[in-house]
Amino acid sequence: MKKLVIFFAAVCIIGATSAFAADQSSGCGAGWYVLKKNSLVSSTLRSTTNGIFFNSTFGMTFGTSNCAKHSIVMKEKEAQYFAETNRDILEIEMAQGNGEYLNAFAQTMGCQKPEFIRTVQQNYEKIFSHQGISATEMLENVRKVSTSICLTTV
Repeated sequence: MKKLVIFFAAVCIIGATSAFAADQSSGCGAGWYVLKKNSLVSSTLRSTTNGIFFNSTFGMTFGTSNCAKHSIVMKEKEAQYFAETNRDILEIEMAQGNGEYLNAFAQTMGCQKPEFIRTVQQNYEKIFSHQGISATEMLENVRKVSTSICLTTV
């Protein structure tokens, strides 16, 4: 009975591991170099190999081992998450033209800090165009006014 429970637990873990890698990051890691055939046995052995060596997790994070970067670590998501998490304090610091969160936001956006801070303060009314503006709308407005001073298009 114990062996049966362990077997089903292993199958569930392997299935869950495969499901988490569905966003263009599956099909990578050492398991894919060794077992290229697409079958149930090969898939299970690939997942086991990648799980033992943790190479697909590392690969998805850093884009190595033939892996695409996982969406969680993508730069666009970082700026979106930062804006959503700190929307209220960013509104205050943009109006003031200084602050720790505003500096961190500039860095997250890949922008030159002094110019970014000056630009968002000067364009405060454009960025917060209406009362109750969402973090997503605020971020889009920030992108519109700061395109020429940001190093990356986030």
